[in-house]
Amino acid sequence: MCVKCKAAKPSVTIRRILYCKQCFVRASVVKFRAAIAKSRKRVDWPRTKVLVAFSGGAASSALLKLTADLQRMERKGTDAEPPFTAAVVGHIDESCLFPGDQENVIRAIAAETDLDYNSLALEDAFAPEEGRAAPLSPRAHTQTS
Repeated sequence: MCVKCKAAKPSVTIRRILYCKQCFVRASVVKFRAAIAKSRKRVDWPRTKVLVAFSGGAASSALLKLTADLQRMERKGTDAEPPFTAAVVGHIDESCLFPGDQENVIRAIAAETDLDYNSLALEDAFAPEEGRAAPLSPRAHTQTS
């Protein structure tokens, strides 16, 4: 039996605590919003932007959905403005390592959120900029025995 609603059959177990899906989702949203509200006290909030790193996996998909929902949620009173001045989805395209159409799938998922989307090819992340060496240049490693 779900520890929260005491009625539904549990489908999620966290630290040996059983939740039904509905109660787990509700608890996750509440914890996410509480964490954001707590951080509001630490920064100059109206000028805050957020980058959501998005791999396409389950955890980053959940974070992306929570952030997007929080941005477009209707507010009243002192919380009448969205929590972030801008929220951007960031993705490192690894298609040079893992061929496939994953980039288009990730772009489509991100498009559903109505947030700005920025993608960088993995090989471009290591390309030298004009006048600078590559951030992680290959080095010859020698072993001493």
